[in-house]
Amino acid sequence: SMRQHLALDIAGGAALAAAPALLGFAGRRGRPHLAFGLFAIGAGLLTRTQPWHRPRQGAGWPAVSPV
Repeated sequence: SMRQHLALDIAGGAALAAAPALLGFAGRRGRPHLAFGLFAIGAGLLTRTQPWHRPRQGAGWPAVSPV
């Protein structure tokens, strides 16, 4: 599900952000890890799991009628 996917994104971002401190390269070389890790955490927290509106009747995919 989308929530599980976002939870994995957040966990991966946390691991990426923490890696420089945990692995001993927290100086200048660790900044990209921290930046991308924080971005992944933020994206996971801010992504909506539900659409803003209902799709139009007959529009969208899959092209089968609901049961």
